[in-house]
Amino acid sequence: MIGTKLIQALISFNKEEWISFRKYLLMYISEDSDNYEVFSFLQKRKAKLEALPEIEMIRVKHFPHLSQKSILNILSRLYLWLEDWMVYYTMEKDKLESDLLLVKQLNRRGLYNLADQKSKQLLKQISNGKGLSIAKSKIESELYYYQFYSDNPIKNNPHDDLFPKLVKSLKKYHLQKEKLIEAEIYNRQIIQNKDYSDLLDQENPSDLSQSLLTLSSALKKYDVNAFKEIKEELYSDKFVIGSDVHIIITFYLLNLVSRLYNIKSEIKSSDISEMYSYAIESGVLLSNGKIPTTRFNNLISTIAQTSTIEETSRFINTWIYFVDTNNTEAYKDLSEARNQYFHQRYKDISKYILVHTYSNPEDKILALGFTLISLFEDDKIDYDIVFDFSINMKRTLKRNERKLSKTFLKSGLNFIRIIDLLNVTLKKKVDINIDDYHPVLFKNWLLHKLK
Repeated sequence: MIGTKLIQALISFNKEEWISFRKYLLMYISEDSDNYEVFSFLQKRKAKLEALPEIEMIRVKHFPHLSQKSILNILSRLYLWLEDWMVYYTMEKDKLESDLLLVKQLNRRGLYNLADQKSKQLLKQISNGKGLSIAKSKIESELYYYQFYSDNPIKNNPHDDLFPKLVKSLKKYHLQKEKLIEAEIYNRQIIQNKDYSDLLDQENPSDLSQSLLTLSSALKKYDVNAFKEIKEELYSDKFVIGSDVHIIITFYLLNLVSRLYNIKSEIKSSDISEMYSYAIESGVLLSNGKIPTTRFNNLISTIAQTSTIEETSRFINTWIYFVDTNNTEAYKDLSEARNQYFHQRYKDISKYILVHTYSNPEDKILALGFTLISLFEDDKIDYDIVFDFSINMKRTLKRNERKLSKTFLKSGLNFIRIIDLLNVTLKKKVDINIDDYHPVLFKNWLLHKLK
């Protein structure tokens, strides 16, 4: 029995660690189980683990109801639990590291307000901690990294100025590590009387660093060939699916493909829908296995502006069942209304909207806005009906004021103000400057009407 991985690890335990590991095991096994019986046997002999007899002797004397194979299997399971406990125990002891991972998980679950609160607490702990430490610099840089490379809206808040903090903290951390290694190089040169000066300026480019250079070239120079090269690497699973670098590269390419579409003839609308389909299939655009409704809205808006109405409809029909909504059919029709809107099929919008009700305040307001546009474009509609819908939309905005973002609320109210002015222009001339109403919902249609 001596020499097994489990025994080697248990020999290193102190009293506190034995107690902690026992409590950890009891989260998974009961005290009357064979697993716990074997663990208890070892714990009682913790001072003599190195002198334990062979397994068969232990089995005959203490576990006659178990076979030797069963005991070996139990020892293997206990070791696997011990490995998991070591991670758990380390995190429990390292408050900064555990809080860092908590911020990451809160962001992944979309609990951004909780992530921001924990982030502030963590930064305060780092700031108030005594002494200098590379570990603290690492935590700080990774904290900004997790906050920025997530869907947390804090990264777009100008008051937080997160991006410069990310860059500065990462450079500070890597410079500290570099200088520490540099000191070790000089130390080894003295101790070993060996020249390591070639390591000071040596660069060791990896496959990943080369891929990131290609990505930078695509972003910096709008290089279509570089874009295609990194895209093929992405599609061929060169990067670990779901890893930070895989997710970040995918998002960069999603943004880049739309920009390239507008300036490079080699990029087709199919490239855009293909990129978005890949991002969904690989899980990048999913949250807990679903596409958030706001994200799907943005997808449809992007694709509708670059693809035909038929291509956009196919995209909607393909991915609508991945959307995080309790009423898939209603949301499918709301997405189709958006498709019709961006292709200026304004009169057809209302037939998708009026058959549904929406519980989400933002969806409800978008549906009312789409309906207003559709009614406004119908020459046969009495404009008193348009006026009634306008009042209804305004009331809905006011009623849900606390549930909506300030930007969305202001955009909706500005849209209603311009609609009211457009109603007035039916009777008398009124000058409307859309620049006086920023931000505003459905700006494309308003510009079309104000020509």
